[in-house]
Amino acid sequence: MLPFDMDLITAPVSVGPVTLTAPVLPPVVKDFDPRVEKLAFNLPTKDADASLFLHDLLDGSGVQVEVDGRVLVTLLGCSANDIPEGCLTFEFED
Repeated sequence: MLPFDMDLITAPVSVGPVTLTAPVLPPVVKDFDPRVEKLAFNLPTKDADASLFLHDLLDGSGVQVEVDGRVLVTLLGCSANDIPEGCLTFEFED
């Protein structure tokens, strides 16, 4: 017996051509060592004035880098306090 009732799972049904959009998950970098590694991001110019936040994961296993409410990357093996200035760089392009 399955742990859930298969009758409750429904799939979307469409008639004709349809474009489905799914959320894109940000990349995960395992065992990131901010003392020796650096990351560079290319972002659109509209994000030049956006806010940057570093959010520690609840279990303490890593940190998420967020720009303007969008998670760019999850770094495992470090916390927000471990990331020195200049470890993450951002370039803006059209």
